[in-house]
Amino acid sequence: MNPKESIDGPEYQEFLEVLQSNKDRIFGYILASVLDYSAAEDIMQDTVIRLWTKFSDYTSGTNFAKWGITFARYVILDYQRKSRTRIVRFDSQILEDLSEPFESDESSDDRVDALRECLKKLPEKYRHIIKMRYSDDMTIKDIAIKIGRPIHGMYKAMTKVQYSLQECIEGLLNKRDVL
Repeated sequence: MNPKESIDGPEYQEFLEVLQSNKDRIFGYILASVLDYSAAEDIMQDTVIRLWTKFSDYTSGTNFAKWGITFARYVILDYQRKSRTRIVRFDSQILEDLSEPFESDESSDDRVDALRECLKKLPEKYRHIIKMRYSDDMTIKDIAIKIGRPIHGMYKAMTKVQYSLQECIEGLLNKRDVL
């Protein structure tokens, strides 16, 4: 399918529908892989373009999230090879392992619910930092300047908060599996 030929056609509408219902899952995988919101947005844009150009290869009714995450994995690897920024770099096997929770409909929703619950448990100052970083799309450097902390200390604090959230989420999900 040539993307320029069928932008108003039924294939494009189907693409938009499956993308809309799976974009949060794909973006969640990307963000978890690179831990940088701006980089994740760029990677998501590149992934969507690649998905659209290859949409004729997609089998309707199959797991679009899994298909999209496969594309995203390659875009992430390309981005990491070309990037000179401070993004976390995972090898291809780790990226593949990381994709599994995002490919399933039910586990992604459980993870989002667990994240919301864990965010409520964070002290207010850390929730504020998380909000500035991910909702307001501020860089770690900008946050450090705004609240008057050393940049290196802010990176440490953000890593600590992210680790704490990850452990809380995993703990809640494991508890739910037992019940």
